[in-house]
Amino acid sequence: MASATTPAARREDGAPSNWDRYLDLLARRGVPEKFRRWYVRRVEDLLKAVRPDSLARLSAQQVSSYLQQVLSRKGPADWQFGQVVDALQLLLVDLAQAPAGKSVDWAYWKEGGRGLEPDYPTIAKSSAPVSGPRFARPVQFFPLLETLGRTIRSMPYSIRTEQAYVEWCHRFLAFCGDKDPAELGRGDVQRFLSHLAVERSVSANTQSLAYNAVAFLFKQVLERPWRTCVLRRPSARRGCRWC
Repeated sequence: MASATTPAARREDGAPSNWDRYLDLLARRGVPEKFRRWYVRRVEDLLKAVRPDSLARLSAQQVSSYLQQVLSRKGPADWQFGQVVDALQLLLVDLAQAPAGKSVDWAYWKEGGRGLEPDYPTIAKSSAPVSGPRFARPVQFFPLLETLGRTIRSMPYSIRTEQAYVEWCHRFLAFCGDKDPAELGRGDVQRFLSHLAVERSVSANTQSLAYNAVAFLFKQVLERPWRTCVLRRPSARRGCRWC
C-alpha cells in the first residue's frame, strides 16, 4: 500500500488503488468526508513506523507495539488515539482482511489500553459507535445514525453524549417519518421541539439535550447552517419562539 497523503485517483491500469479502496471503505462506513484525510494519515503513520513488506506480513505484535507507542506519547488525546485504532481496524480487518487484524485485541485498544469500568464516561471514540443491540434497529432504519456515531467518534465527546445524541436524533428522524434527511429543515425541527415542549411536557434539561443533539446532526453531519433552521430552544411554559 503506497504512502500518499492525497490518494491517487487510479492506478495506471485504471483499477482503483489501495488508497481509493480505503477511502471508499471510509465512505461506506460513514466516516465523514472532512475526517477521512486524518484516517489516511493514521494509516500512513503506521506504515512509516513499521514498514512492513505487505499488510499480509504485518504481525499482531507489531500493531499492538505500535499502538502502545502511540498511547505512551504525550501528544495524542484520548479521542485522537481512538481515531488511530478505528483507522487501523478498518484497514486491517475490513479492507485487507490481514491475519494481524484477526489477532489484535481491538476491544482492549478501543478502551484506550486501560481496564476501564463499563460505565466509565470515557471518550466516545474508545468505543464502537452506535454499537450493540441497543442501536441495531435504529441504524437499520436510519443509516444516517451510523454517520452520526462516526462523526462523534472523530471528536472529543463522551460515550454518554454519543448515546444521548444518537437516541434523540433517532427520535427526531422517526418523528419526521420517511422524509429524506436532505430535505429536513427548519419546519421539521420546529415541530419536533414543539412536540417535546408542549405535547410531551419534557423538562427544560431534556429539551436542551434534544436541541443540542439535533443541532449537532444539522451542523456536523448534514452540514447545514444551523442558524437558518432555528435560533431559539422551545419553552414548555411560554411555547415555542422561533426566528
